[in-house]
Amino acid sequence: MNLNQIKALLYKPWYVVLHLLVLLSFKSSGKEIIFSRLSVNDGLRSNFVNCVWQDAKGFIWVGTESGLQRYDGNKFIQVYKQSTDNSLPGLSVSEMTGDDEHNMWLHMGRQVGKYDLKTNTYTKADLSKVPEGPTILWSNSKGQILLTVQGPQSGVFIYSRRSNAFERWQDIKIPQDWKVLSVFEDTKTGDYWISGENGLGVWNAKDKQFYHEGYNPLNIPVLNFKFGRYILKVFIDSKRRFFIHRWPPVAASDFFVYEPNEKKLTQFGAQPDQPAYADLAHFGEFKNEVWGFGDNVFNIYNSQSHYFEKFYEHTNVGFGIRFTNISQMYEDIDHNLWVATDNGLYSCTIIGDRIKHGSTGQIPHNINFAKHIANNGFIVGTWGGKVFPYKISSKLSITPDTILRDDIYRNKPNIFGFEYTWDMCQHSVTHHIWIGCQAGVVIDYDPQTRRSRFINDTVFRKSTIKQIVEDRQHNLWFGSQSGKIIKWSPDGKFRFITNLNLMVTKMLVDTRGLLWIATNLKGVMVMDPNTGRIIQNYKTGDNPKRCLADNFAPAMAQINDSVFAIAGMDNLDILNRKTGMVKHLTVYNGLPLPTIKTMQADLKGNLWMSNPAGIVKYDVTENTFRSYDQKDGLVTTIDNRTLLERSSRLPDGKMVFAGGNTFVIFEPDALRDVGAPKDVTITDLKLFNRYLPVDSIENSGGLNLTHNQNSITFQFASLSYTQRNKLNYYYMLKGAGDNWVKAESSLTASYASLSPGHYVFMVKCVSPDGIPSKTTTSMKIYIRPAYWQTWWFVVLMFMLAAVPFYIIYKLRINRLLAVQRLREKVARDLHDDMGSTLTSINILSEVANTKINEDNLQVKDYLGRISKNSSQMMDAMDDIVWSINPANDTMPRIVARMREYAATVLEPRDIEYTVVNDERLHGIKLDMDVRRNLFLIYKETLNNLVKYAKAKNVQVAFAVSSNTIQMEITDDGEGFDVDAAINGNGLANMRKRAKAMAGSFTITSEKNVGTIVTLKIPVT
Repeated sequence: MNLNQIKALLYKPWYVVLHLLVLLSFKSSGKEIIFSRLSVNDGLRSNFVNCVWQDAKGFIWVGTESGLQRYDGNKFIQVYKQSTDNSLPGLSVSEMTGDDEHNMWLHMGRQVGKYDLKTNTYTKADLSKVPEGPTILWSNSKGQILLTVQGPQSGVFIYSRRSNAFERWQDIKIPQDWKVLSVFEDTKTGDYWISGENGLGVWNAKDKQFYHEGYNPLNIPVLNFKFGRYILKVFIDSKRRFFIHRWPPVAASDFFVYEPNEKKLTQFGAQPDQPAYADLAHFGEFKNEVWGFGDNVFNIYNSQSHYFEKFYEHTNVGFGIRFTNISQMYEDIDHNLWVATDNGLYSCTIIGDRIKHGSTGQIPHNINFAKHIANNGFIVGTWGGKVFPYKISSKLSITPDTILRDDIYRNKPNIFGFEYTWDMCQHSVTHHIWIGCQAGVVIDYDPQTRRSRFINDTVFRKSTIKQIVEDRQHNLWFGSQSGKIIKWSPDGKFRFITNLNLMVTKMLVDTRGLLWIATNLKGVMVMDPNTGRIIQNYKTGDNPKRCLADNFAPAMAQINDSVFAIAGMDNLDILNRKTGMVKHLTVYNGLPLPTIKTMQADLKGNLWMSNPAGIVKYDVTENTFRSYDQKDGLVTTIDNRTLLERSSRLPDGKMVFAGGNTFVIFEPDALRDVGAPKDVTITDLKLFNRYLPVDSIENSGGLNLTHNQNSITFQFASLSYTQRNKLNYYYMLKGAGDNWVKAESSLTASYASLSPGHYVFMVKCVSPDGIPSKTTTSMKIYIRPAYWQTWWFVVLMFMLAAVPFYIIYKLRINRLLAVQRLREKVARDLHDDMGSTLTSINILSEVANTKINEDNLQVKDYLGRISKNSSQMMDAMDDIVWSINPANDTMPRIVARMREYAATVLEPRDIEYTVVNDERLHGIKLDMDVRRNLFLIYKETLNNLVKYAKAKNVQVAFAVSSNTIQMEITDDGEGFDVDAAINGNGLANMRKRAKAMAGSFTITSEKNVGTIVTLKIPVT
């Protein structure tokens, strides 16, 4: 069938146009091609794209009229703005290629230069030896960079690294008068085919000779044909076919193909995009097809017709291609095909024989069902356009079954409704095809007799029949728009079962034979077909874990024996009928879009559904969603014509989704993600707002920064152009945190005010099916501290800060030592000088007293007083010396002194005493004044006890609690009235001494019981 026949069929209203809604099946291969467009709306600086090239890392480079841009699948970057030395001019880029060192070469007007991808620097090449004239930049299989110059001084020029200049290529000898127009390298033989004004020639790599029509001693077959002059282009494909473009100055251009197997030369033509002038200027072989393109032409070569043919539908804006000129086609390392046009950059997906799209044509009849029938067929039913039967092969070759369509509607009565179809069911026993229609009418088609019964039974009450299903007993069940449930039995009778008084949106018979009825107001009802009774109603309720989220159920599907999926107004409910539990999925926990139009479960238990953006797969086990679009081979919904609202599953497991005037049939496994996604690439690195060369940093082992270079931005992508916008990215800066952060759509991670230290930036991606990239991409970062942030500077500052305190400490120690030495000297002097003097006085007074006679009683009395006073002074001096001596500052020495004094005072009076120590007294030191006051209070207490208490027993107890020392002296004497004695000098002095020590002094006494003296003093 040729193109004119297809166009003619468009005018027949009953014919379904099988050229795709977004593409045309290529007739010789059966392939479908879907285009995706990138434009200024996606970040291109200009829609005039001249060339495309991919570097070794996987970046796509785009040359436009507004300069050079780089694309990573997520964003475009204007390269000359981020060049490290601004040497790359912002000129339009007409051609680009790569050399054997992975540098990118650019042709910009009269300028040609090398762009170093590692350093982002541009070096302009010297063209002084290249003559004026149209110039073509290209590279051969060895990675050498060449220029083909057209014009009077035409020739081929090669780049010399030594001189950074292009020089005439001496390796091949082309006659000077050949006037070269183009060069094609035969990579299989190493020959170079030269097209020129004087004809077609070849430089033979073996004998280094140039052959042409007039000189062909090797009898090269293609040169035996007399093409004549003005050969613009020659191209050799993988089948060794020669495609030759000739254009004499005074005649129309023509094309030839030479078939080496047939040894035949055939002249061919091309089909323009629009009925106007066309120039098929370029050839290329991609995806095992030969493509021709140029001004107003984009064709694929049909080997059967020997013709270049148009294969797309230019009127389709969403998935076709629109252009005036195509300047280049390019296949990347992942076999994605890129098309550079004057209307943006296109990528195209070539679909195999496991996915097939179809359309009901330009007439806008909405598709209401697409269901399987026996003998490898299926029927598409429309609202107002009747039904469209098809035959389908195992390789998804689809052909209209016009005979069946005519049979179904033969002898149709003039009754409204039969053209407006809503659902269909083929009976499993009789094979009759039942079609439910508008206004409650039904078509019953018998394949045996090839006749239809047009039924208008009153049981339906003119209510539109929305659903038809067959139960296990081979009864047919009809659900109407008004809620009527009608049963047809094999005996041929219709029976009214019930009226739900609401719309039936979906019906299915589950694996147990129960009838499930989805409604628009009361959720989902489950009916026993044997009794016609509703045995279960799933709807909203108080317990959300056991109830539906919404009573509106536009779609439902059974996933396995226990699990059902039920769509709501803005949610998806997963119901387990065994447990009664319901899981609610919304846009907040994974659902891509809130609205679900239709759904089907495949044979592996995955749930396929459609929404206003296209088709989505839900993996019930992994709880993950995967959206599909034209990059995967499935159309993306762009308007009502491609809104897929109906679905079914064919017996072999293929899925059918339909809606608007579109349908698609596909094998679920054909859309399965194979393997892990590509590892993430750090595409850009910015320090503040300055770009850094990523390659150089990675080669040097990481990023080394100063303390004030602490604001870093990472940009990253997987460089996967098929899965772009579908991968989930996660990143982490180890050293600043240990949690993975999900990246936003900009695929950017920014860190500001980082502290000095070692960090590792890590990033990975995960496919929609939950498969992570094989390797986590990382980059080490070291931020050097400032000198004031180094450890030695901190230690030095600490030492300098400690010097004043050390000096003060030393001064205090010296002062304390001086005081201690003074105290020791005073104690020593008092003991040695004054003590010895007082002792002498005491001894002399006693001697004089023994030698004086009794007549001198007064003198004897005086001497007695002198002896007594000197003895008392010696005791007081002994106390002063003891208190001054620093060796007695510890509590154990104080307690020992107190024991000694108690023995002196109490033992002569036969008073029993005990001293109770606290082990915690060890290590406690008191200063001189506190020690003296403590001892004096102790002495005063014992003296008073001896004089007045008449006690027999005394206990001295010491206790330590927190920061307090307590001394308690208890006797069993006569006791006294504390209030009466409160004004005595002794008690007053003791209280003053206690106050001087910041302590407390209390006396408790009871007549004939005894007295308790308590002193509490603080210690530090």
